Amino acid sequence: MNKEKIVGLSDRLNEIVYEANRHPNGTPDCITWDKAVYAIEALDKEVHPKVLMPKVFDEFANQFDLTKQQDEQGLDGALEEVYMMYMHGGSIYDELEDYMRSNGDENFYCKCVNALINGYEAEK
Repeated sequence: MNKEKIVGLSDRLNEIVYEANRHPNGTPDCITWDKAVYAIEALDKEVHPKVLMPKVFDEFANQFDLTKQQDEQGLDGALEEVYMMYMHGGSIYDELEDYMRSNGDENFYCKCVNALINGYEAEK
């Protein structure tokens, strides 16, 4: 996390809010919602960078549609599978389960949950 970059983005958001408050009946041409959204997204990426996950995790995650939350083949299903691997074993995704067991169960489990919820980048 780059503190200077975060402070810069925060300052930029404050400028946008200040300008918007100066023009309560409409925003001036120089202040657009696109700029605010861009600054917020950049700040979010800096504060919550995507984790780097092994290829075996990417192959597992691609079996699910992570854009659907409450769905057996969506995010809930993927989270349930990861939980079952961690707590009980015997998953049909044995390659990922083996990787989890050999790479520190609890830490890797937490990393998997974070990756499923917040996004990830796959190792090449």
